[in-house]
Amino acid sequence: MQEEQFPHFHITSLQHTLQDAPIGVILADGQGRCLFANEACCQIFGVGNHGMRGFGWAGYLPVEDRQPAIDTLKKTVRNRERKNYYKFRIEHPQKGTRYCCADVCLVIAKRSKIPHVMMYIRDESAEYEAACGAKAANVAYRELADRMKTMMTLIEDIVFEIDGNKIFRDVWVADESRLFMPKERFLGMTIADAFGNEWAPMFADSVNQAIQTGRQTTLEYRHTDPAIEKSYRLKVIPIQQRSRPEDQRLIIVIQEITEEVERNRALKETQAGLEQSNELLNISEQLSHTGGWEYNLVSGEVSWTNQMHVILGVSEDADFSTFDSNLPLFPGPDRDVVIQALEKCKVDKLPYTMEVRIVTSRQEIKWVRVRAVPVVENNQVVRLRGALMDITKEKLEAIELLEAKEMAERAAQVKSDFLSVMSHEIRTPLVGIIGASNHLKQVHSPEQEDMLNNLLFSSEHLLRLVNDVLDFNKMESGQLRLIQAEFNLVELIENIKNQFQAMAEAKGIEVVARVDEAVPSQITGDPTRLSQILYNLVSNATKHTDQGQVTIAVRELSRTDTDVTLHFSVKDTGPGIPEVYHEEIFKNFKQLAQLPNQQYVGFGLGLTITKRLVELHNSHIQLKSSPGIGAEFCFDLNFALPSPIAPLQVRPYPSDPIAHAGRLQGMRVLLVEDNQISTKVVSKQLEQLGMVPDCAVDGEEALRYLASASYSVALVDLHMPKMDGYVLSEIICREYPDIQIIILTADIMAETRLKLAKLNILDILNKPFRPADLVTALSKVKI
Repeated sequence: MQEEQFPHFHITSLQHTLQDAPIGVILADGQGRCLFANEACCQIFGVGNHGMRGFGWAGYLPVEDRQPAIDTLKKTVRNRERKNYYKFRIEHPQKGTRYCCADVCLVIAKRSKIPHVMMYIRDESAEYEAACGAKAANVAYRELADRMKTMMTLIEDIVFEIDGNKIFRDVWVADESRLFMPKERFLGMTIADAFGNEWAPMFADSVNQAIQTGRQTTLEYRHTDPAIEKSYRLKVIPIQQRSRPEDQRLIIVIQEITEEVERNRALKETQAGLEQSNELLNISEQLSHTGGWEYNLVSGEVSWTNQMHVILGVSEDADFSTFDSNLPLFPGPDRDVVIQALEKCKVDKLPYTMEVRIVTSRQEIKWVRVRAVPVVENNQVVRLRGALMDITKEKLEAIELLEAKEMAERAAQVKSDFLSVMSHEIRTPLVGIIGASNHLKQVHSPEQEDMLNNLLFSSEHLLRLVNDVLDFNKMESGQLRLIQAEFNLVELIENIKNQFQAMAEAKGIEVVARVDEAVPSQITGDPTRLSQILYNLVSNATKHTDQGQVTIAVRELSRTDTDVTLHFSVKDTGPGIPEVYHEEIFKNFKQLAQLPNQQYVGFGLGLTITKRLVELHNSHIQLKSSPGIGAEFCFDLNFALPSPIAPLQVRPYPSDPIAHAGRLQGMRVLLVEDNQISTKVVSKQLEQLGMVPDCAVDGEEALRYLASASYSVALVDLHMPKMDGYVLSEIICREYPDIQIIILTADIMAETRLKLAKLNILDILNKPFRPADLVTALSKVKI
């Protein structure tokens, strides 16, 4: 670096300029020998100027600090470094160890061109000692350190030396480009000549004030060019006062403070935002009925926000500044909860939330939710900060909701019990109707054919109405679930068609089933619910079609190695349904008779249940219809394909009971049933199969039969006087394990099956049942 780029000086001029400067200054040669030390520096070291000369100043440094300090000076000269900074200690004769810092600048003597170093020294002992003090003084220390730092780094700012006539005597600036003209041109010029008429008065006024008062003056101003957004601070410091103006000396320091101004502006904005946030916090606390608190576990002090006083109903001047003074706010049991939560938090150091009661000053009981977050220092909880929310209204509503829920559950149980009883009472006589009808169907005359078909259809329809009501109740309570079983889809479709064949022939229409060849016959799904969906749709279509046909169609949409998606359609040639009613017919208890030109009445649940069953399969049902062209209901269902490695042995739909007569011939069976009609019908069916039934009217009579004879199977009704089917079945399982139990019941509630499953009884015949259902159950009995 060229020497012209370093500050040049005259020793005499420099001594006059810096002798009274408020900053400690040492001028040293390239080896670190002191040539000059001003008054402020001598005070810092606690010695006179002669004691500082040569290496005398280094003798006041601790041994370990001496050589690094001298090396820093030598390094600055050797490397021609413009500036260095280092810290060191001084052993002050009176004050002991002092902590100082120095800005080291390289300067060149004007005449000899010999490089020297200028050290600007500041005693930082006060700041150092303050830093070791309380944390509360840390902010003040930093502010003081910043100010002192600014003072010590004046060399980085623009520094002018002027006399009492406002004539520039010298200029110091680290970067000359910051000046609006070369610094040599300032020398000998007046302030008016340098700054012009517009800006000179501002500088001249500050200088005059400093001369008159003998004190530093400060002025802040913007850059002279409005396009440049920079701010500056002007300081005028009297350093040498004489009677003659030309002998007076003042230092003008110009410091750029753009960042400081921006910080102050940002600080004001932050303070304004903080005040606004505090206001919003107060408002939000009021709106949310929430108060804030802090508990210092070290000092025991508790502090509240204003809303805490409002929630707890105490005046703001009431003393709740300790933890113990807060405890009486909680009733006894809740107080224990608070203490236990606090102790637990001290151990696990985790936030916690609890709901407790408090007693206000008006003796009102309130529910509050307390949230606490621990502040951990040195692995110990030292403070708890949290919020307290008034949840009295929420809690009371929750209590009311719980009571309403319990009431609803009781009502639901009553409803379930009622449906169970209704199911039993309706299904039991249907056993006789359906059983007798099936028996007569085998011995009737041709003239009785239509009457028997109507009787069977009506009884089946009544049974489905009862099932619809029960299924609807299950759907409403979310208890309906799909099962997964392998079945023959073609046989299921054919069975649905056959059930409506007689009714269709009586009306002069056809029921047609069309299953594409690509559709797999064996699939895995819920055959009962699929049958229910198709039965409801075909039933509606048959009843509303007076000519033409009802078509059940199935085709394949897609297939993978494990599943298949099928498209189902039930289409009729009836009067059709206007589009405006397409959504209405799927609503609860909406009868088709309520639609224009419809004559059929019913519960209005068939299509509602159908829609929900399709949705239970994760699909949806569509209706395509308009007046005069019939109606088509269609939906897509996904089914699993049976494993080709180990196919299940799927039992076909039950055949004629006579076909099993040989296998069941002579088998003894115990029938336990208290209803005489049911007993007659079932025993007749058993005899037709070649079985030998013994009939008991209750559990006690059944035990007498069991004690005197051997049976392969027992058909047991659940609801009987004296000893019911549950107790009897438990005895049979325990004392006659070789007898297979088949439960006969009109109660199809899920709770019944669960109770029987606990007894390991899985064979259940739901009343009423067809002869084919009885054959299927008996065919599982091991002979």
